[in-house]
Amino acid sequence: MHASEAVTALPETLAGIARNHVASFDYFVQHGLPEVVKRLGKVTLQVPGTKDPTSRVHVWFDEISLGKPWRDGDSASSSRDPRLFPRECRESSSTYKAPMSATLAWSFGEYGNVFRRKFRLCTFPVMVGSVACHLWGASGDDLICKGEERHEVGGYFILNGIERIIRLLIQQRQHYIM
Repeated sequence: MHASEAVTALPETLAGIARNHVASFDYFVQHGLPEVVKRLGKVTLQVPGTKDPTSRVHVWFDEISLGKPWRDGDSASSSRDPRLFPRECRESSSTYKAPMSATLAWSFGEYGNVFRRKFRLCTFPVMVGSVACHLWGASGDDLICKGEERHEVGGYFILNGIERIIRLLIQQRQHYIM
């Protein structure tokens, strides 16, 4: 293998290493959050001192979703792109995160009207290169325009400006009884 062949094979190898991390996070966003909603189920609350079925309140989550990272506070500026990119978080020592929101539904009685309200649960760290990231599906030229490397593979989080990888392997330490 020549040196030039090794250089072109390196980005594909790196992409293969990070692919499982990104696919796992994508599964969480696309399938895991809806599964959480399904498994939470409905909670029924009875008004104290009554046994009448019409005085029951049924509460459940309709949806939980993860958005994409956006800049905070400068939505009034139409000249700047409101999307937040990983490079900016590295430079400003901030976390690459997106809003996680939920739709709560409730009804009064067994067959009452259903009311819904969407609200923000929290901000959640976004994995670089995942479906929740603005770099997802970007070409090499697009990555360069956004301040990233041409062969950015993702698979890590940016927390307080530092790239962090969550390691999912457990290795036994020497001289440590398990």
